[in-house]
Amino acid sequence: MLGKNGLPKDLRRVEEVRNLAARLQASSALEPSVLMFCGLREGHGVSSVASSVAACLSDGRRRVVLATVGPNDEAGATGVTLSDALAKPGRLGVVDDAPARLYVPDRLSDLPEDARDPRQWAKDSVLVLDSRPIGEFITRHFVPLVLSTVLVVQGEQVSVRAVTRAKKEIADLGGTLEGIVLNRHQSYVPRFVERCADNA
Repeated sequence: MLGKNGLPKDLRRVEEVRNLAARLQASSALEPSVLMFCGLREGHGVSSVASSVAACLSDGRRRVVLATVGPNDEAGATGVTLSDALAKPGRLGVVDDAPARLYVPDRLSDLPEDARDPRQWAKDSVLVLDSRPIGEFITRHFVPLVLSTVLVVQGEQVSVRAVTRAKKEIADLGGTLEGIVLNRHQSYVPRFVERCADNA
């Protein structure tokens, strides 16, 4: 669960996100900096982790843009579409040290030919790319173009074999795996104890 500043409300998770953001900020000293977050499947919490890291990075010296690959239903209210940002480069403004929001189509064929490289989307900024699952074509296209990739997996639902396969895929595509985030750890309290506590 995220707070108003985009960071998780759980203090342990805030510290973990800050540590990841510091590592990514150190590795993004080169220009242009594109850090991609992706999962093995939908629903692993990739967007939460990517937005939390973007919020932490926005505390630094450089401008941060959070690009979300997928439907752009919120583009008018919370950000701009990629086509608008490329047409009018000044549209990606920064408000209250929060990352600027950019919405990117989820099909490569919907991107103009000259906009298929995410390094061109927000020059002079750190671009945090909240991408689709690693098996989708658009994410596989972005892997060799970004500075580093962070794989977000739901800890209790993914096998070690699936994570190992994803790591190999990223390496085979020419990408750099920065790290793996185990998200949503299972509670150690058995469910029947939780139910008994709820009924008491």
